[in-house]
Amino acid sequence: MAMDIKEIKTKRWFQHFSGRWSLLSCCYFGEAYTKRIGEYLGTSPKYSITIVREGKSDYYMVTDDMDRFGKELAKKVNKDKNHIEKWCRDLRKRTDEIKKVMDGFKGRPTEGYYNRFVDALHSYAAPHAAVKKVIDYLTEEQLKKYAKMLEEAIRKYPDHWLWFHRRFKHLN
Repeated sequence: MAMDIKEIKTKRWFQHFSGRWSLLSCCYFGEAYTKRIGEYLGTSPKYSITIVREGKSDYYMVTDDMDRFGKELAKKVNKDKNHIEKWCRDLRKRTDEIKKVMDGFKGRPTEGYYNRFVDALHSYAAPHAAVKKVIDYLTEEQLKKYAKMLEEAIRKYPDHWLWFHRRFKHLN
């Protein structure tokens, strides 16, 4: 969704991630990220902006928009607990897949390797976003009910939740 500069200035933004990605990679990933999330979940964040300067990239999202997104995910879980089960199951599977791709990295990355990494990253992004965001919007009762399932999904490889951004920053 496009915004003019006046509207951009009125929003409350927060930094979602940062790294050393090129402008081209940031634009591609930002669009693909929200598109994949929308296809997988039926809803996604609507607003994001990437700022690239002096070799550093920062990806920002609108606070109110992420709040709306989290509430929509919680509503899905309220209607059907199978959603959270699927997100957790998919997160475990996609984490295994991206770990396998990363573990296969040796030396200088080829175009084929980079494409496998990007495909794995996109598959990982949607269940990761769902599990990460829905936790903040579940009731205490729901958190207790789903705690074991959520912990299994998150704790399988807790270090992977952030470190892959640092590991592959040199690919641009």
